[in-house]
Amino acid sequence: MGVAFSDSAIAYQPLRTDDPDNFIDDLDEVLVGVGWVSTPVTGGFIYTLTSPQGLQARLQVRNLGDSVPFAGTYKYVTLQFLNMTGSVVGFEHKVTTGPGFSAEEYWVLAGICQVFIAILGNSTSTISGVPPDAHRTSFAGGIPYIPTPIGPECEASSGDAEVTTSIWWSSRRGGTPEQWQHIRTGRYCCNYFDFQRNGAVYIHNNSSSLDTPYTGTLQLYPLTMTEDVDFWFYTFPRIIRYGDDGYMKITPYLGWTFSIWGQLWDAFLATDVLPLESTVEYDETDVDTGGTRHTSWIAWNYYGASSTLLGGIGTMFATLCLLTGPPVYGGVGGGVGESNYVY
Repeated sequence: MGVAFSDSAIAYQPLRTDDPDNFIDDLDEVLVGVGWVSTPVTGGFIYTLTSPQGLQARLQVRNLGDSVPFAGTYKYVTLQFLNMTGSVVGFEHKVTTGPGFSAEEYWVLAGICQVFIAILGNSTSTISGVPPDAHRTSFAGGIPYIPTPIGPECEASSGDAEVTTSIWWSSRRGGTPEQWQHIRTGRYCCNYFDFQRNGAVYIHNNSSSLDTPYTGTLQLYPLTMTEDVDFWFYTFPRIIRYGDDGYMKITPYLGWTFSIWGQLWDAFLATDVLPLESTVEYDETDVDTGGTRHTSWIAWNYYGASSTLLGGIGTMFATLCLLTGPPVYGGVGGGVGESNYVY
C-alpha cells in the first residue's frame, strides 16, 4: 500500500471558540469549501460527505443549547455521524466552546471525506481553570479508503468477502491520556468513539469499561516487533526503523474487531514519536514519467508515556501525519504513477 491520495481539496485553518454558533459557522465554511454538501437544520447543519470511491455518510453539527454541568460559560457543539437514510446513528460527540473557552484556539484539518478538530498545541494537557467535563477538546472522523485489488493476483481467494457499501468512524477526547487514549493522543481509542460498516454500528461510551487493542477497539495499526507486549510492563517496546535510525513512513491502516477495514486518506504513520504539529515536506519524482509531486504534512497526534513500563501507548510506535493541502504536481510528465511505497 502507501498513501491514499484523495487529490481533492484540503483545508487547515482556525475555528472561533468564543461561541458555539461561531464555531459552527466557521466549520461550515471549511467543510463546504472542501466539498461537503451542507443542509441547514435546527441549531446547525447536516452534511453529506462522499469519498473519492463513492462511499457516503452524513455528519450533523449542531448547537443544542447544552452547557457543561455547573459551568454555564462552557457550551457544547454536538457532532454525530449517521447513514444516508438516518436509520443508523453514531455516537453524539460533544466538543467544548463558549466564553469560558475563548482563550483556546481550535484548528480544523478537513478533506473531502474526513475531518480532524483539536486545540492548537494541546493533545493531552489539562487546561488551567477548566472543569473536567469541559475537556472535550478534539474530534476526528470520516470515511476511510477501502483497498481494492490491483490485479487478478491480488484478488481474495475465497470470493465471499462482503463488499463495503457504507462505512464511517469517529472519536473524541475524554479523560486522562494514559487511560483514555484517542486519535489525538495515539493509535487507538479507549472511550467515546464509534464505527459503522454496512449498517452494523458500535458505540463506546462507558467510562467504567475502557476498550483496548485486546478488546478489538477502533485503532490505527503500527509496525512493531512480534515479541512486543502491547500496553503492559513486560518489556520496553521496540520500534521498527531504518538502519540509520530514520523513521519509516507506513500505511495508516484503520480497523476494529481485530480486522483492518481501510486506511485514512491523505495520511501516513511515521514510526517515531514526533513533536505535536511539527511539519515536514517531501518532493518525489516518477522515474518513468518525470512527473513530480510536492506534499506538506503535519504531525497530528502526540503522547509520550510518562514511564517505559506503560508499553506502547500514545505515539510510542507511530505518529499520525496528515496532508495539510493538496499535492502540487509538476515536472515533465505532470504527475506521478502508482507506487507501493510511501516515499
